Amino acid sequence: MLKIIKRLYPFNRALVSAGEDKAMNIISEYLPLKFIKIASGTKCFTWKIPDKWEVSAATLIDEVTGRLVADYKNNPLHLFVGSLPFEGVVTFAELDKHLRHKCFFSKNKNAIPYVFPYYNLDWGFCLSENQYKKLNRKHRYKVSIKVAYKKGYLTIGESVIKGKTKKEILVIAHVDHPYQANDNLSAVAVAIKVAQEIKSKKINHTIRFLFLPETIGSIAYVARRIKNLKNIKAVLVIDILGNKNRILVQKTFDGKHPLNYACESSCRNLKLKHEILEFRELTGSDELIFNDPKINIPAVMITTWPYEEYHTHLDNPSIISKEALENGRRLILKIIRNFDRDFVPRREWVGPLMRGKIGWFLDKRPEDWQLELFGYMIDGKRSVVEIAQELKMDVELALNFAEDLKKRKLLK
Repeated sequence: MLKIIKRLYPFNRALVSAGEDKAMNIISEYLPLKFIKIASGTKCFTWKIPDKWEVSAATLIDEVTGRLVADYKNNPLHLFVGSLPFEGVVTFAELDKHLRHKCFFSKNKNAIPYVFPYYNLDWGFCLSENQYKKLNRKHRYKVSIKVAYKKGYLTIGESVIKGKTKKEILVIAHVDHPYQANDNLSAVAVAIKVAQEIKSKKINHTIRFLFLPETIGSIAYVARRIKNLKNIKAVLVIDILGNKNRILVQKTFDGKHPLNYACESSCRNLKLKHEILEFRELTGSDELIFNDPKINIPAVMITTWPYEEYHTHLDNPSIISKEALENGRRLILKIIRNFDRDFVPRREWVGPLMRGKIGWFLDKRPEDWQLELFGYMIDGKRSVVEIAQELKMDVELALNFAEDLKKRKLLK
């Protein structure tokens, strides 16, 4: 997975850009991808697809000393991602309105922040704290930003693994954020590996992997198929999975959907350190789009955020933990598998079930109590995962039990 991240890292992956398209082409070497192209200017609900952003050069020079303060060629993150063009000489007071030097978490005074005013366009540069402190407040500065906005196409990469039914599970990983490795190439790499593994397994749901720009990509995707969303039963938004931190699962908007418990139980089953929070309680990504009341598709966010290098030039492949990537891969696979196996059982037996006769007396607490009560809670309405949630029961134990009873024709 780290090799995938290293291959995708060197591109300027702005929302609509040549770098984003190059990254999509590399992903297509690992998975069969259908490219969905949406033209600049296309309205998507209250949003609009932006123009294609191209950078030729960008420099910031102290006019008095001739010192080169920042150069896009030395570090592309010196320039606002999506910056407008600008040529001119400005005072420090004017320049300061267009500078960013504060980082979210990093205490490293040499860290250059990553800034992207996509939806409130402006020109500007990013400097480290140390670079910013060296600026002479009495000098004037020569600004040269040679960029162009042109008509282009937002690209969505779609890889579909067909199941036995038309019911769908979406797995979404955003590909944008130039020169950021953990955010979000780590999740892109995990999604690729999960897709490769699922291919060889028998599944009920159709699994649809989407690789797209964050926010606007999901908005555009939903807008395109707004009349054909009913088959989507769950969405996993995976974002930042490459740092050593606990797994964070943020629930669906209603907080009650069985997808939430499938995630929680999968974390416990794998013995992963984890935290379960409410919808967008700490952070957020494209789950916002799918949980919208007018769309109403249950979506969770799975991440290992936060981390010190977040949104700085220090978020590069060297900080990625192979162990964290592997934990992410195992978890996403298990969640998909558990949710995919879920069904609504219907009892075919009468009276207490003699579990010992069929090998399901475990002589363990609380498992035996849970198995006993499981049979009482089958009502033809609740699914296996929903029953497991009410009993605080391991989802895999519940699914294994229910599937075995189904094979024995004790359940429909």
